[in-house]
Amino acid sequence: LTACHPIADNRNAAEAPETAAGSVQEAENAQAASQPEDLIKALVQASDEQDWDTYIECWVTDAQEDFKGFISNPANREEHRGIFNILSASLYEIKKMDISEVEDFISVHLYQEEYGEAHIFYCGIDYSVFEETKYFFNGVNYYLIAVVAEDGNDRIAEMSDAPVEVFRPKGIGFNSD
Repeated sequence: LTACHPIADNRNAAEAPETAAGSVQEAENAQAASQPEDLIKALVQASDEQDWDTYIECWVTDAQEDFKGFISNPANREEHRGIFNILSASLYEIKKMDISEVEDFISVHLYQEEYGEAHIFYCGIDYSVFEETKYFFNGVNYYLIAVVAEDGNDRIAEMSDAPVEVFRPKGIGFNSD
């Protein structure tokens, strides 16, 4: 598991048995996203509602397995690790980025090689959390999110911290506070 998605804050997230797959309806909801932006909105809504089955369905298959193991470990929930640290979430702002603007910060070429096309979004997600960590803090957290097509469905391949301090001076951010 890498720091490319928010469960990376999985101190002692020891291997645990996987949970059963989410309901068919949850899978259909995640797949129903018609635009990459809709998938990101679904991910944020699932975070806000602590609907972890839908949250998992938003990710590429490889990441889904990591999330299932993480979510099935009761210690992670009890200790508010990773995504279990989220009390509420809302999409504050979102912007599709040109590949040339972000290729130094996210492995776009790897996603293009594996999935064909990759869409990169700069997103501000406003969180309320149990405890501030390096992965989540109260207020707007900025991410670069890579959305790819996997088996005909948009899926998130990466969600990494955005280099706000680099984007702002280059004028490629949101120009918000």
